[in-house]
Amino acid sequence: MGGGEYFGALAEQCVALELRKQSAWTQQSFQLYHYRDLDGLEVDIVAELPDGQLLAIEVKSTRTVREQSWLALERFRNRYPDRKTTGVVLHGGTQVAHLHGWLHVLPTRSLWDH
Repeated sequence: MGGGEYFGALAEQCVALELRKQSAWTQQSFQLYHYRDLDGLEVDIVAELPDGQLLAIEVKSTRTVREQSWLALERFRNRYPDRKTTGVVLHGGTQVAHLHGWLHVLPTRSLWDH
């Protein structure tokens, strides 16, 4: 693994650990999963709420977010049309966007902004 891939894996791990830590005190309970299927679709983190809603999260270590950053989230959402799915792209920059009524682009630091 090169420098970029290594840093990306560390960013994913940091987010997963922070969400796990927050799950201990948050009012809304959730279970965390990593998603990968036989067709090659992978989502970094999936949080499942008790009512079946899904929060699909992609973690990007880059400061710039492009449309390709959420393609896996779109595929995941289409794979489960019977479940309410919200997508989140967490990234190392400052960009904030809410797209298509279900997708949120947020800085990773928003995990600590309450």
